[in-house]
Amino acid sequence: MNDLLHVLADWSTDVRWARWLQAIFIVVVGVLLGRMFARAGGRIIERHASAQAAMVVRRLTTWLASSIALVTALKHLGFDLSVLLGAAGVLTVALGFAAQTSASNLISGLFLMGERPFVVGDFIEVDSVQGDVISVDWLSVKLRTVNNLLVRIPNETMVKARVTNYTRHPLRRVDVEFTVVFGTDLDRLRQVLLVEVDHNPLSFDEPAPMVQFLAFIEGSVQGRLCVWVLRQNFLLMRTELHQLVSRVFRTHGVQVGLPQRMIWQGLPPVTGSLSALGAGDLNRPSDDALLDNVDPTAGATVGRLGLVGPPPPQPPAEPRGASQSPPAGEPVGPLSAEVRVAASGNTTAPKRSDPA
Repeated sequence: MNDLLHVLADWSTDVRWARWLQAIFIVVVGVLLGRMFARAGGRIIERHASAQAAMVVRRLTTWLASSIALVTALKHLGFDLSVLLGAAGVLTVALGFAAQTSASNLISGLFLMGERPFVVGDFIEVDSVQGDVISVDWLSVKLRTVNNLLVRIPNETMVKARVTNYTRHPLRRVDVEFTVVFGTDLDRLRQVLLVEVDHNPLSFDEPAPMVQFLAFIEGSVQGRLCVWVLRQNFLLMRTELHQLVSRVFRTHGVQVGLPQRMIWQGLPPVTGSLSALGAGDLNRPSDDALLDNVDPTAGATVGRLGLVGPPPPQPPAEPRGASQSPPAGEPVGPLSAEVRVAASGNTTAPKRSDPA
C-alpha cells in the first residue's frame, strides 16, 4: 500500500491534491476490507450462534473498520484529532438534547439484544401486529407480516409493549370452540371427538388431546377441543379440527347451540293509577280490579292470563226517525256516565255503586 501511495504522490504535481487522493483511497480500501472481514466473521458466528448474533458481529466489524479508515485518512491529511475530540464532545451534548428519542431507541436496542426475547426468524406479535422478524437494528425492529408487508417498530416500543413469541417453543396447542344445545349427551360427544382426533397423524399423544365444557350460555353449552401439534403444523391442524368437528356434528346429529331470546307481551293500555294494577306490589290484582281499569278503546279484555279475546259486542242503538227527537235530557246512543252528566247539565257526577 505504501508503494501505491508513493506512486499516487509522484503522479500528482500538487501535494495538496495528492494528500486528498491518498485519504480517499485509504477510506475506500478500509471500507472494503471491513465488509470482507464482516462477512467472514458473520459466517463463523452463524455456525456457532444465532442469526441475530451474526448480524450484530457483521455490523460492528463494518463500523469499526470504517471508523479506523476515516481516522487514518484524517491523520494523513494533517488534522489534529485532539481538537476534533473536543469539538466532538460539545457536539455530542447538543445532539443528545436534539435526539432523545433516537438515544432511547438505541439503549432499548441494547436491552433487546441482551435479553433476547426473540431472534431473527421468529414469528411474533406486537400490539396486534404479527410477522416474522427480519432484522433487529440499533433503533428499530423490522417485521414481515403474513401479507408480505414491512413493519418498522421502534425499539422503545418493543421494550414497553407486550410481545408474544409464537415460535419460541416447538409445540403449540390448537383450540377449537363450539356450542351444543341443552340435552346433548356430553360424555358421548367427548368420546367421539377424542376418537376422531386420535386418527389424525398430526396430533400428539402426549400431551394428550382433551375436550372441555366451559360454561352454560344462552340456551347452549360451550365446549372446547384442545390438541397439541408441532408449531409448523399449527395452521394446517386448526383447519382440520374445524372440519372434524363439523363432520362429527353432521354425522351424529348434534345440534349447534344458537343464542335464544324470549319476548314477553305486556298488558294493554289502562286508565287510572298504576297502584290499581299492583305496580311495585308482589300480589297480583283480581280480575275484577283489572276489568274496572281497562280502557274501553283498547280493543280487548284482560283475564288472569293476559289478553283473552275481543270485547263483547255492544247492542246497536234503536233507530229513530228524522221527526222523532230523543227524550229531554237523554243523549243518543250508549254514552258513558260522564257524557250523560254533561248532557243533563248536572255538574255533580253520579257515584258508581259497588258490584254485588
